[in-house]
Amino acid sequence: MKRAIFTIILLLLFYPALHSANAMTEEEAISWAYSEVGNWSAFPDGSFEGQCTALVFRYAWENFGARIYLSPREFDSFDVSTLPEGWEKIDYTPGFIPDPGDIVYWHPGNTRELIIYGTGHTAIVVSASGSSWITLDQNYGAANPDEGSSAGLAVRNTYALVSGVLRPPFNGENGYQIPRPIASIAGEAYISRGESAQIELSFSGIGPWTLEYLEGDIERTRVFYDRENTLTVSPSKSTIYSLICVTDSSFYNFTETLLEEIIITVSDRNTESDSGNTAAYGVVLPTRDEPLKGSDDWARAELEPAFDLGVAPESIVYIGWKGATTRIEVAKTIVSMIEMHSKLSVFEMAQLRGWDLMQNTFSDTRNPNVTFLRYAGITDGIGDNKYNPVSTITRAEFVTMIGRVAEIFFNETMMGTHPFNDVPLWASPYIGYAVDKGITYGVSETRFNSNGLLQNQHTAIFALRAYVAMGDSFTG
Repeated sequence: MKRAIFTIILLLLFYPALHSANAMTEEEAISWAYSEVGNWSAFPDGSFEGQCTALVFRYAWENFGARIYLSPREFDSFDVSTLPEGWEKIDYTPGFIPDPGDIVYWHPGNTRELIIYGTGHTAIVVSASGSSWITLDQNYGAANPDEGSSAGLAVRNTYALVSGVLRPPFNGENGYQIPRPIASIAGEAYISRGESAQIELSFSGIGPWTLEYLEGDIERTRVFYDRENTLTVSPSKSTIYSLICVTDSSFYNFTETLLEEIIITVSDRNTESDSGNTAAYGVVLPTRDEPLKGSDDWARAELEPAFDLGVAPESIVYIGWKGATTRIEVAKTIVSMIEMHSKLSVFEMAQLRGWDLMQNTFSDTRNPNVTFLRYAGITDGIGDNKYNPVSTITRAEFVTMIGRVAEIFFNETMMGTHPFNDVPLWASPYIGYAVDKGITYGVSETRFNSNGLLQNQHTAIFALRAYVAMGDSFTG
C-alpha cells in the first residue's frame, strides 16, 4: 500500500437502468477474479497502478457501473446512506463469513497473524468457508508497497483487522443491472426571427455523457455533466434538432442510438400579445381561449371538430391557421390519422411490420413519423435522400399522400375523377379519389390550385375529411 495519506473520497455513481445489460452473478465474479491474476489495474487516469484500491475500483466500475474511491481505513465511519441502490455495507462481527464477490476492507493494525499498514487494505473475496478464505488482491505482500503489484490470489486463515465488506448487487439477488445511457430532448417552440428558445436535455445512466446531435444539417458533439440541462438557441430559420447517439462514462463506454428530435419554427412575425395577436404579414394567430381565431369563415365549422378530435395537431394550430404547413407537420398529421384508425402507436405499427425506425432515415431528419411513411411508401422525399422537413408543401402533394394512405392502409383503389384543369398527371388519380370521397372540392369548379401552398386550415380539414371517409376499413 502507499504510505502517503490517501485523500478520502467516496463516489458511488448509480442510476436505475432503463435499457441495460445484466450485471454479473457471484459465479461470474469468481471467474472474473481468476482471469485477473497477473494483471495490473489502475484508476482511469492511470494513477495508483498496482494498488489495492485500483483493483477494487475496476471491479466495481467494469461490472456494476459504480465508481468507488474509498480509503480502506475510513470504512468504519462510512455513511451507509451514501451507497447506491442495491449495494450493502456490512460491518464485520465475529462469525461473519463474506460471500464470493464481496469487497472486503481491513483497517490498519498489527496482530500476531497480520500486519496492515497505515492506509488499510482492500480486496475481492473469491471464496470463504469458516476461517479459511481466498481473496484477489493487488499490493498484498509486495516487495515495494509504493510500487504495488499485479493482482494475485491470497489464502487467508484469519479475519483479524477486517472492518467489513461492501456487497455488490449481483444479478438475480436484487435485480441490479448495469445502466445504459439514455438521452431525451424537449422544448419544441415557435419563435420570431431574432428570438431565443430553450431546449431541455435529460440524461440517465452513468455520466458524464457525450451527446452527438444534429442542428439542422450540422453535426455537433458535446459533453454534459448534469442530468438536466438547458440549451438556449437562436436559429435564424426553422431548424430541427435531432439526437443521434449518447455515450456514457462507464467502463464499457456504452453507446445508445437515439430517435428523438424537435423543431424550432422561426417566423418573420413580431412577438405580440393575445390582445393584438396579428402577425406582421397579416396572419391572425389563434389563442387558447379562441383556438379558431384567424381561420376563414368557410373553414370554422370543420376546424372545431378537427381540433377536438386531434387530427389538427397543436403544433400547427398556434402558428396561425393561414400559415403554411411544413412537411414535418404533414408527416405528423398523417401518422396521427393512421394511429387513430389502427389504435396503435407509430412504434407499435413499425414493430409489427419489422420496420426499424432508426434505419432507413432521410439524411436531414430522423423523425420517426417521416421514416414510417418512407417505409410505407407514402413519401420518398425530394430526392438525394432528403425530406426537406421544414419546407412547405403544396395542396396536390398533401392530397397525394392522403391517397397513398388510402391505398396502402385501407385497400382503396384510386378510381375517382375530378373536373380540375390544373392538376399534374402524377397527382390526378389521388385528387380524383379525394373528390369522390368528399375530401376536397377544389377552389372553383375547374381549379384545384394544385401548386398552392398548403395552409394549416387546409391540413386540418383535409385530414378530418379523410379520417371520416376512410371509416372503419383500416387493414394495415
